[in-house]
Amino acid sequence: MFHVKHIHKFIHNGGRTATPCGQPDDSAPVAPRSSQVRRLLAVAVSATLFLAACGGVAPAAGWAAPVRLPDGTILVQVKPGEVRALDPASGDERWHFPSSVKDEKSSKRVSRPVKGTFYAAPIIEKDRIYLVSYEGHVARIDRTGGNEISNPWTAELGANVVSTPALSGGRLYIPMESGEVAVVQTDDGQVLGRY
Repeated sequence: MFHVKHIHKFIHNGGRTATPCGQPDDSAPVAPRSSQVRRLLAVAVSATLFLAACGGVAPAAGWAAPVRLPDGTILVQVKPGEVRALDPASGDERWHFPSSVKDEKSSKRVSRPVKGTFYAAPIIEKDRIYLVSYEGHVARIDRTGGNEISNPWTAELGANVVSTPALSGGRLYIPMESGEVAVVQTDDGQVLGRY
């Protein structure tokens, strides 16, 4: 099998292969000895290996980093608009969002998905989790005990979000692609303004 180390030996033996005794074989083809050609060959081989390694990589579907919840649960984005809470010891799913969740106002089971991909990491505040998608959709998830969650509200910002929000004084401060910052009330999801 041909390996990168064979190219290295070939270049450093002056473009000649070695005989079993380790002496150069003068009947073998000779490669040009210039350092530019050796560098070009090294770059070509590196590029080929890099492209081969990247083959089949799926396009980006969000960049949000996993976060650890206060009880140790790991929250990860599994596909656009969907997060799963995983047990760190077993990897088993504890809950996922969106799902059929209990609406606090009506006590009915409803689904309120967050549309789009998460570039912003989830914000954690005790048993509340705030999700913000690139497309400007915001949701609050409340952990109500065990593996149960509720989704009290969702909000639409009408602009792309490019960074993780900050949480202070019952408000989310959400940086947008336009350079503005949207302010959302955490109790009810009301968008207080864009500044």
